[in-house]
Amino acid sequence: MSEPSKPPRPRPPERLEKALARVARDQGPDRERLRTWVSFLALCGVLERATADGLFDGCYLKGGVAMELRFAQRARATKDLDVGLKGDRAARLREFGQALRLGFDRFPSGANPPFARWTSPTPCGSKVAIQCRTEAQKLHACTSPNTAAGRARDVLDILLIETLGQFDYAAARKAARRVFRERSTHDFPPVFPVPPVWRPELEALAADLGFPITDAAEIERMFRERIRRIAAAKSGV
Repeated sequence: MSEPSKPPRPRPPERLEKALARVARDQGPDRERLRTWVSFLALCGVLERATADGLFDGCYLKGGVAMELRFAQRARATKDLDVGLKGDRAARLREFGQALRLGFDRFPSGANPPFARWTSPTPCGSKVAIQCRTEAQKLHACTSPNTAAGRARDVLDILLIETLGQFDYAAARKAARRVFRERSTHDFPPVFPVPPVWRPELEALAADLGFPITDAAEIERMFRERIRRIAAAKSGV
């Protein structure tokens, strides 16, 4: 009888650092950003393994990391990870801790990472539903009187999502109405003039991300049109 296979031994971190340095040198991305991507992808591998092993009934990523993994350098860099799991907070923390003990490939198992942030216990749903809810949450955050300060980045995230194509405006309207109703801070559709203090940041971010429009006034116009199309989707406009 053959002996059971042993789990792969963790690789020395120096080997990974050398590989990251080589990719950064040859292809141009920031080395620290590459390191963060590797961390996120390793954790995604843990989540995928945990789902396959039945530790929890599916999960999804949202927020900045979902944008970054989809758009790479076209999205802004982020340092935290938004994970959506079913169940109450205690159950999610317990299941996530169990998942982390599985480890992934040659990455060792570990404790709850400091960059993980938990979402509200909403259903996972389809990719379209997750995409629409992500946009709805960003739309609420960047127009809310309580959280709008410092959320200029969400305006570009919202516009970037549309470049995926085949965006479902009716589903986006439904998701937005639900998020605005749940959080009860202001009405949908929001009436929100972009603060003048955001304009330099919007232009700098747009240039950094290679966004086709870098003029703040035009970005604001596109953002307001985006809101109008979502709000009007029910009538087919």
